[in-house]
Amino acid sequence: MTTNTINGVFNFLNLLLSAPLRMPHPVSVSSTTQVGPTKDTTTRPRYLLPLVLGTAALVGAVVPSFIAPKWSASVLVRIGQTGTGAQISTPQSVVQRIKFDGFAPEALKAAALSTDTRRDPTVRLVKKTLNGKISTGGSFVELSVQALSPDDAKRALLGALSVIQQEHAVQLAPTANRLKKNLEDVNVALNNLEGERKQVLSRVQGASASAEKKFSENVLLSGLVRGSDSEIRALIDQRRALEEQLDPSKTYNTQAATPVFVPDQPSRPSRAICSLAGLMVGLLGYAVFLCAVDLSFRTKLRRLLGFDSTIGPSHTESTGTSN
Repeated sequence: MTTNTINGVFNFLNLLLSAPLRMPHPVSVSSTTQVGPTKDTTTRPRYLLPLVLGTAALVGAVVPSFIAPKWSASVLVRIGQTGTGAQISTPQSVVQRIKFDGFAPEALKAAALSTDTRRDPTVRLVKKTLNGKISTGGSFVELSVQALSPDDAKRALLGALSVIQQEHAVQLAPTANRLKKNLEDVNVALNNLEGERKQVLSRVQGASASAEKKFSENVLLSGLVRGSDSEIRALIDQRRALEEQLDPSKTYNTQAATPVFVPDQPSRPSRAICSLAGLMVGLLGYAVFLCAVDLSFRTKLRRLLGFDSTIGPSHTESTGTSN
């Protein structure tokens, strides 16, 4: 709020509180024919303003008791990633997906809840409050929602998480399947090499035991064994790398990083805030009342708001006297 706005508010309150206790009394047509002084004012009760403000504040404080309590549920969501460390989706994209108008009905459907916004107040509340925001540090997304019961709040939240998980599972599948296929190929190649190595070793051992075999054949077989050993070590390293990428700590779908949190008590509008709001409404209502019955107050209010009053009280009274 600017300084001018604050000053205007204080001036209005000062004008309202300093309004005179005596106000003009409506003058009837027949009274204008009377000769001599007439009583043209009436006294406003001193307790009127405190009564109006006290009643308005009391009504504001009681209003929260008639408002249905709202239960909230929240959870931290960890975005899934592939074995290379790349996330399936960015937290910003997840938040924008949650804010999309069509996301809430999908979450309600996944939670087996009603999707009729016209008849079910829980549906309207879930659609209004379902929200996602990036947590401090940007590693997680905080998913939250409100409902009219703790069970519905938790179900709606898990439904929203389920929708996100299903979408991210589709994005994760190609990379995970490719890594699994590479691991299968490496295992097949490794089994084949180990089988060939056993055959070569048996031939080398047979040639060494037989004096009839040539020396060159022994040298060739020994070279084949050493070559197969190198290939086997390379395949073992490749298998280890693939298994590390497929480890659940490196490749995983989007999941809840914390249990769903539901407070022990529902949330209601603050009685203090509602009481203050009722007090402001009472002040405005009292000002409207003064504008309706007090010409001098109405004139001062117009001047305070910046409207020049072309006809002041003195001019009005002089016109009535001349008549």
